[in-house]
Amino acid sequence: EHLLLDRIEESATTTDSWGHFVTQQARHLLALHKTILTSGALVEDSREATIFYVPAFWSMLIERQEHQCISDQFVLLRHSLAYTRNAGYDHFFAAGIQHPFNPCTTYGCAIETFDPLAKNMMFLASGVRPYGFADQIFEWGWPAYSNLGRIFVPYGTMVHCRHLDALAQATEPRPVAFAFAGTATSRIRAWVEELGEEEEFRRDPRVLLHFSDADKVRNASVGGTGVALNFTQMYENADFCLVLPGHLHDLTKRCYDAMAQGCLPVVITKSRFWMAVPFSAQNEWQTFATFRKVPGKDKLREVLRQLLIQHGQGQEEIRKRRLALSRAHGLFASHHPDGCSLEESHAFRDNLLQEFAARQQVWPHLRSGWLFE
Repeated sequence: EHLLLDRIEESATTTDSWGHFVTQQARHLLALHKTILTSGALVEDSREATIFYVPAFWSMLIERQEHQCISDQFVLLRHSLAYTRNAGYDHFFAAGIQHPFNPCTTYGCAIETFDPLAKNMMFLASGVRPYGFADQIFEWGWPAYSNLGRIFVPYGTMVHCRHLDALAQATEPRPVAFAFAGTATSRIRAWVEELGEEEEFRRDPRVLLHFSDADKVRNASVGGTGVALNFTQMYENADFCLVLPGHLHDLTKRCYDAMAQGCLPVVITKSRFWMAVPFSAQNEWQTFATFRKVPGKDKLREVLRQLLIQHGQGQEEIRKRRLALSRAHGLFASHHPDGCSLEESHAFRDNLLQEFAARQQVWPHLRSGWLFE
């Protein structure tokens, strides 16, 4: 925990994109860590436990090149009977924003240890690099288990529940139909950027599309000086916020930033791809979010036109969906201590525990010779 707090404190002098990204990772890990420790599900006697939390923040240690510390942690794990009895399948750790986190490929970032059971552990992450690509559907991995090892969690955006309630109760229509601000780092984002240059969207004041390089977008997202676009105001002015895959097929932090301002997410992917959606089995997303798959730019144009029609003719339905969003407290990982009740704050914890409970029900049916050797 001190490692995370130190990194967050260092963020006061951070100006580069990677430093900002690492700080987001530290904040996210700290929120997950505190949720687990205060979940009320911890027991003192390991013999009473059915799932084991490993409070090791390996992504941060790799970033700091603390290789000996990582090796020492796995030595401790290998001496634990709880870890080896089920080949690590009943253990989990917090991975944070994405897994794996560090794209560094130099020898300085190479892990200097190996553990055959580490890959079996479950992990909490907002996104996973290989996830969402249809080409990998038949790739060999852990039969019937690979996706159960991944528990997708929301990004660390802090929600102020009373502020979100007030936005949901507002009756004045918002001036913007749909908005997106980001970088054109995927085919579908490039299509949106091209469509934004077409006459019908370029001249429509209800459309707000902003594309720029990564540093400028990051600076705007944190309210940097010298930036004309205010992201928070943009989200609060828009009925719908486009959620488009970039480097990862996750919902992105800006999706949760938008949701915290009452902007309804519209998740659009290509036909063969999937987004990593936290707690999707609990059906909260369907009450306020829109999910669309498009084969090409023409179909995407139709989706954008439909959003304009909904903005003009479907305000009653939009308000219903925004009210549903204001009640989805469990889809936020961080809650304002003064702006949310204890029950609202615990909703994320409850969603997380349900994910573990679902996996516990599956485990007895997976125990075969090839799974637990």
